[in-house]
Amino acid sequence: MPCDFSGKWTLDRTEGGAEFASKLGIPADKIPKTADLVVTQDGNNFNFKIITEANTREHKVVVGVPFKESILGMEIEGTANWEGDRLVTKTEKGSQTVREIVNGELVVSMTVQGATAKRVFKKC
Repeated sequence: MPCDFSGKWTLDRTEGGAEFASKLGIPADKIPKTADLVVTQDGNNFNFKIITEANTREHKVVVGVPFKESILGMEIEGTANWEGDRLVTKTEKGSQTVREIVNGELVVSMTVQGATAKRVFKKC
């Protein structure tokens, strides 16, 4: 297992959120300003529990196994794979999410239609 993401994380900051939301056709005020992320990891099996002011949702991923999920009303299909110590999820529509630990922070970079948003979480 290249990296352990387990634990409870709280959103510290977001970079590029407005442009990212615009590319998705989502009003910027619909992007949560606060969030907690609880990651349970057992080898290559992940459960991501995202808690925002609007709702709570869970997303299960097994490295190398295709998955389906609904995010903000959009159905997506993708696969997560390790790239070094980074967990990289790519979807059939060309979007990508990269999760990595940088200086003790969990950095989640999401790229859709050329726009990238970065959400940085600190461990609780």
